[in-house]
Amino acid sequence: MKPYIQDIINNLIIILAAFYIGRKQERRSFFYLKSSLIFILICIIRYLYFNKIVGLFATNLRLFMIMCGFILLIFMFILEVMASLKLSFWSATFLVSVGYCLQHLSQRIYAYSTSFLSDDSLAIFYYLIYAGIIIIVGSIFYLLLKKLNIDYIDVKNKSVIAIGLFTIISTIVLNMLFIRYIGDGEDGLILAFNLTMVIMTLLLILYEMTILKSNNIERERDNIKEILIKDREQYIYEKSIIELLNIKIHDLKHISDNISNDEKENVSKEMSDAITTYDSIIRTSNPALDVVLTRSNFRCKEKNIYYTFMVDSDSLSFLSEIDTYSLFGNILDNAIEAVDKINEKDKRVIDIKISKKNCFVTIHEENYFTGEIKFLDGLPQTSKKNKELHGYGLKSIQSIVSKYKGSIDIKTQKDRFVLSIIFPVEQ
Repeated sequence: MKPYIQDIINNLIIILAAFYIGRKQERRSFFYLKSSLIFILICIIRYLYFNKIVGLFATNLRLFMIMCGFILLIFMFILEVMASLKLSFWSATFLVSVGYCLQHLSQRIYAYSTSFLSDDSLAIFYYLIYAGIIIIVGSIFYLLLKKLNIDYIDVKNKSVIAIGLFTIISTIVLNMLFIRYIGDGEDGLILAFNLTMVIMTLLLILYEMTILKSNNIERERDNIKEILIKDREQYIYEKSIIELLNIKIHDLKHISDNISNDEKENVSKEMSDAITTYDSIIRTSNPALDVVLTRSNFRCKEKNIYYTFMVDSDSLSFLSEIDTYSLFGNILDNAIEAVDKINEKDKRVIDIKISKKNCFVTIHEENYFTGEIKFLDGLPQTSKKNKELHGYGLKSIQSIVSKYKGSIDIKTQKDRFVLSIIFPVEQ
């Protein structure tokens, strides 16, 4: 394989791997044009540097210049990622470091595999071997990413990335030293070196992906915690509004009982509006459930959505007020958002049932939806563009269900969305 072709392939592996890992991140304007032009520029600089400039230096300095060239190449790829995706320097460094690890892994396996070919082997064998290695390594990495379910890149631990970058630079230095001093050594020594490089690279990839997954879990936990805090504040506010409305109705009734017939006409409209609002308030034996059902009832009336519920509110006594509000608030908010997109009047319906049987409390919610719902790990994925800012309502529901050792099942039946939650409770 001609060196310049192999260099282009290696460059492609690095940048394509980086972009694939960061595929769900927000892109900058002119993404394809910008990334393509920068990539071409990097290939040209790489060719000129290693084939023209390095040769100008004395032999004892060439090794050092080659090392510097590879380190410079890494930073050029980091700049390309930053110019193409809206990421910090450290997050871009992470993507490039993983891309480099995959390229280096493929390169080491290729170097060892082709060492068995004779000098007169056809060039097509080299291309086929490298293509096969890239496909196998890429497929394994794809399965790893799918397993880890990483959808957002936000690396804040600079020391972790610094360690990864140092390890990459170390592999570059070791590789150059090996080629310079032991390049034509015994086959056993070459095999040991290649295996060592492969193991180091694999460990680094696993380490970096584990750190990223850990960061994503921590970020999700923080976002869910923030949602619960906002739900607490919203619950206190809405509960106070309902209490004020009750006071106002009581005052209006008192005024109505103590004024003349002529004066009653002046307050009749205010009284009528207040009574209409008051009639929308849902009253159960559970104050938190009253607040969230009342709020949803107001929203449904405003959007002309038919809203039915059958609840055994006493069965929810094991839930705290905030968890009750947050759980049903997220369930109903998601349902209202889905139904509001439907034009058919007979499908603008939300049905929720809460019941207790023996040692189990069951929550069942159904609503129609339009479009397609994709599931991942049992949860529907948000259809909104900024996935890192949305999709936490159902994760908040899942968090509360887990807190009380319950189970959740979400499925679709044609154009109906069905959510079922079961909580075990003491008799």
